[in-house]
Amino acid sequence: WIFADVYWPAFTIWHLYWIILQYEMKSKTLVNVQNQCKTILQRAKSLDEQKTERIRVYLSWLEERRIERIKL
Repeated sequence: WIFADVYWPAFTIWHLYWIILQYEMKSKTLVNVQNQCKTILQRAKSLDEQKTERIRVYLSWLEERRIERIKL
């Protein structure tokens, strides 16, 4: 019991330090994962916007051709 009583505070402090260290490491990892997910979503949104714009341009081009044919 003397051994446990003498070293218990050091063990407790070490244990708390280890828990905090693990939490910080996991929180950094989670922040990195969150940032990567945001980047992926932004890229996907950008690609969707580009595709939508290409479709709009194509449809407007088709409409212009249709109007030109009607004029002829």
